[in-house]
Amino acid sequence: MALANKTDSFTGTGNGSATKVGKGYFGFSYGTGSSPVGTLLCEISFDDGSTYQTLKVPGGTSDASMNAAGVLRLFNPMEGAIARTRCSAYTSGTLVGGIHQ
Repeated sequence: MALANKTDSFTGTGNGSATKVGKGYFGFSYGTGSSPVGTLLCEISFDDGSTYQTLKVPGGTSDASMNAAGVLRLFNPMEGAIARTRCSAYTSGTLVGGIHQ
């Protein structure tokens, strides 16, 4: 399977495009667009995109969400899962989220 490396830009709430991720760790990033103010989540689907759930931070119960520039290291427990970035809250600017493996 090809490694995932995609970004999505948001100027409002909504879902980013989905990409397959291999089993194991991958990066979820929040980049700095034009003065971004909002929250991005990393969601994963184990049923080819029919339903998504928000990933949790490894070893914890907190959602994999970001509202400032940075990278989270997340774990996908299943080969062939589909991940996407979702903007769950938006105030202003351009939010840039990425999934990298």
